[in-house]
Amino acid sequence: MFSVGSVLNFSYPAVNRMGKLTRLASRRVVIRSIRDLDDRPLDPRTVRLRPDLRRGRLLIQAVDLERQEWRQFYFDSMRSVRVCQVPLVRIGVYDPTGSHGPRLMGPILTDSRADQARAMECIARMNQWLRHAGRGEVARLFAVGGGV
Repeated sequence: MFSVGSVLNFSYPAVNRMGKLTRLASRRVVIRSIRDLDDRPLDPRTVRLRPDLRRGRLLIQAVDLERQEWRQFYFDSMRSVRVCQVPLVRIGVYDPTGSHGPRLMGPILTDSRADQARAMECIARMNQWLRHAGRGEVARLFAVGGGV
């Protein structure tokens, strides 16, 4: 179905509370962890803080690709879930002659034209600065996302 590193597209209630009917918002996320509440239940204090929250068995922690922030979603409240097989990349700087890996920076980018154009422009500017500064490093795109 899906696992850590998967990219999901789905709709989720704008307000995920019992007894409230709200509009659904489209989400595109990269899963960072999946918590099975049968195996690792919530602390009772957490439940008391928000007793009317619509919960389910699986709590998914993910990075929302539109907002570039961590979010949590209960799988039972998701609608129209689709696993996407898209390449995810980040810009990184590395020394081609060095032995250490790249330093990744900036947001996670997808295969959208807007993200790719922004990435190429940023890499060109970074490489210009790195050359001007006399550093032996270069900026490139690197795959992320656990093999998605």
